[in-house]
Amino acid sequence: MGRHRQACGARSPTTLTNLNGSGVGYAVQGHPYTTTLPKQAGVNDYGLPETITVSVGGTTLTVNSGYTYDANSGLVAVDAGALTGVITISAVGVQDGM
Repeated sequence: MGRHRQACGARSPTTLTNLNGSGVGYAVQGHPYTTTLPKQAGVNDYGLPETITVSVGGTTLTVNSGYTYDANSGLVAVDAGALTGVITISAVGVQDGM
């Protein structure tokens, strides 16, 4: 379930519970980083959470300042100016109907 991301050449753990990530496995300094958190299909379907946590270099970013997240599509975009270290994305899928 968890996937790894890289920022500026360093591997980064991404904690995704009941979700999968998609997109490239690295970020390029000076360019925004994007990934999508799709729903996890299965016996118990899980939807996207309302909020996620994104950190870069150990510093938690502020939504709509250092990154954006669309809870409907699962799109996560980290601003180019925020890419100064390892990216960590944490999200927990919400069971549909809950």
